[in-house]
Amino acid sequence: MLTQERLKEVLRYCEHTGVFTWRVDRGCRKAGSEAGFNSSGYRRVKIDGRQYPLHRLTFLYINGTAPAVGMDVDHINRDKADNRFSNLRIVTRSGNALNTGVNANNKLKASNVRRLPDTGKYQVRVKGKSYGCYPSLKEAQAVADAAMFQAHQKETADG
Repeated sequence: MLTQERLKEVLRYCEHTGVFTWRVDRGCRKAGSEAGFNSSGYRRVKIDGRQYPLHRLTFLYINGTAPAVGMDVDHINRDKADNRFSNLRIVTRSGNALNTGVNANNKLKASNVRRLPDTGKYQVRVKGKSYGCYPSLKEAQAVADAAMFQAHQKETADG
């Protein structure tokens, strides 16, 4: 199991940029070079034969412990490569799922809003709960955003 002490032996972390750099030479990687490689948008690094996602190592580096098993590290700004500590938070899996963008197939380009074919109004639903129907998409999206923010705050607090 990787410890904070071992992590700090091999890597240096900059809180301002969220970038890890090697403290030691690692084959073709020289001390001072950026650590990690891109894997599905997330930066990962291999230490002592095991791969670790850098967003989880950020918590180990700063706090001395990694997030608990079953908890996710959420990138607040949705940029998987932005591992600044200020951009990360520990949430439940469902809390992490709340922080997703609009699906590319969404014709309205609005999260948690659907147009009702019979009335033409816009219905808001967040986590299975209805927040009413609204005459304009703009109004419905504002309600949906507020409901999502509230749901995410609750998930973060509960996690």
